Amino acid sequence: IKEIEDLDANPIPHVFAMPEDSEDGKINYFVWKGDISELKGSPYDGTTIDFNIIFSPDYPKKSPLIVFKPVLYHPRVCQYTYKTGEFSLECLLPAKWKPTITLREILTSMLEKICNPDDILSVSPEIEEVIKTNKPLFLEKCKEWVAKKKSGKLQEIMDQLIVTTYFHN
Repeated sequence: IKEIEDLDANPIPHVFAMPEDSEDGKINYFVWKGDISELKGSPYDGTTIDFNIIFSPDYPKKSPLIVFKPVLYHPRVCQYTYKTGEFSLECLLPAKWKPTITLREILTSMLEKICNPDDILSVSPEIEEVIKTNKPLFLEKCKEWVAKKKSGKLQEIMDQLIVTTYFHN
């Protein structure tokens, strides 16, 4: 509750996150819904990026999990396997996690990595390769992602992006 109050009192520009209401109308403090919006000048300019934060009952001893749905075209977002949509962030790694890390710090770091994609800590080898060798292609694929998200045809393009990105190089 302290973290909710902090985010309410001092919102992070472009980021919104709040606990989800459960089916019985109660607040589910273990699952939060969030979005990132108005990212002018970023590869994702023109859309809202949706994500969930999933907290373990052991939080803050265990780090939360950030999952993008729909899956974001980004090197730090797992594109396939059972971890599809999971976001990779240094401070969330078990070896780096500390219970003193706040949700504000996590969300601020996530926003910085979304706006400034890099190939460090990549969990999507195909996208990592594109960002290393052909940044204009990466930016083009991000624009395609934004356009398809707006049109509601995102899953179709995600399948194509992964295959065409892999075979393009």
